Amino acid sequence: MMDACSRWGLLWRSSSHRHGQRESLLWDGIQPLIFPNRSAARQYSRRKYGYINTRPDLRAEPYGWRMPSPVHILGIQWRKA
Repeated sequence: MMDACSRWGLLWRSSSHRHGQRESLLWDGIQPLIFPNRSAARQYSRRKYGYINTRPDLRAEPYGWRMPSPVHILGIQWRKA
């Protein structure tokens, strides 16, 4: 049987003239970073990637990095019948 599950992830964003706009979910190497609620995703983003807000060189060309933003993820959770 399956149940719908609601979780939160972090969306990495960058924008530059050379590469255009890019967006992707952040991964921990094997699976996407998934959080039980939006506030946990925001706290992780601030703790791990907060330095981006204080670095104008990373926000400008050629990088164009932006702070990762929380996104709602809907998925399927499998359970034994």
